[in-house]
Amino acid sequence: MLTFSWALTPDSMQVNEFGGGAAVITATGSKFIDVQDWAEETAEKLQSAAEVAPPAFPLRLTLMTTTTNRALGRTGTTMNAAMKNLTAVLAKGGAHLGDITFWMLVEASIDRQSLESKWKAAQLPMELLPEPPTGVKSFKLAVKETQTGLTDRLIRVAVDDEASVVFAIVHEARHADGTLVYTQEAKVGLDLLSGTTNTDAPTHDLVTTIQTRFAALKDTHTADDVRRTITKTLQSFSAVLLRDSGAIWYVPAPNAEKLRRLQGCIESIGHSKLYLLPVHDGPDASRTLGDAATKSLEADLAELKAEVESFLASPPERASTLVRRFDAFDALRGRAQLYRDVLNVQVKDLDSTLTQLGASIETLLKSKQAT
Repeated sequence: MLTFSWALTPDSMQVNEFGGGAAVITATGSKFIDVQDWAEETAEKLQSAAEVAPPAFPLRLTLMTTTTNRALGRTGTTMNAAMKNLTAVLAKGGAHLGDITFWMLVEASIDRQSLESKWKAAQLPMELLPEPPTGVKSFKLAVKETQTGLTDRLIRVAVDDEASVVFAIVHEARHADGTLVYTQEAKVGLDLLSGTTNTDAPTHDLVTTIQTRFAALKDTHTADDVRRTITKTLQSFSAVLLRDSGAIWYVPAPNAEKLRRLQGCIESIGHSKLYLLPVHDGPDASRTLGDAATKSLEADLAELKAEVESFLASPPERASTLVRRFDAFDALRGRAQLYRDVLNVQVKDLDSTLTQLGASIETLLKSKQAT
């Protein structure tokens, strides 16, 4: 029996950015748990049993009590040992079916130039990278980070137009008689033409924090940008998400070399790790991965079918919107063929349904050309 756990940690202390999970694997099966899933399910059970009063607004908060250094020290050593044992177990069997992968991002903020350089060195498609940071996005993110955890001060949008974005910093005073009194302490803005900040209170503590964070973020991709890039890249590898909220993916064997290039790139960012568990052919492995691949293909087919049905009911204005559906059909056919070759997966009526959907799109395009 093998057991291991992991933590999902951001670069800064922010609500809803922490998480983690655990796994127990035996010769006859495996069990996984995601801490956010557990927290939500437990909260629902407690509320339904009337053991706690429901909160005035939804709140999901996960905390990590260990520091990054501890996570990289003792916990990291434990994880590496568990990974070696787990890899040895999963390596037993026949042909290589692919890899199970998940990651841990630590100190993963990175400037745009460095990210492009690392991505290019790994020979990964540049179109998979996120859009370059913009002044507006970086400024609003700096405000968001600054306002996290404030109790008696609010940061609110005052102006948001084509020329500038301005936030007001307001103090909220609560009196014993229930009266709330609001006093504006400062305002801080971003000039969209020059890309510079301005304020009426340059020494205000929250103003200086916002300006400092903006200076750090304006050419920097956050750990969340890196996470989304990993997800987008795995999807381009025809990966299957094994856990909706657990960020555990299966990548089929034909894309194993690409996955390892991605691993090298991600592990060159801060102290991040992208773990790979090679899976080899065996009755349980083929069945489990085959079921996951089938469900993924069926979900994508149902989504395309619903989309085409909506087009038939209300055709889009642009013909290019319809033409792009052919690319989606081809991509799904390609994934289906890949899983058919690797896992012997068959999705009932997939080819015939895609042919019918293609015919419907052709009819809509001809109708647009006629008008």
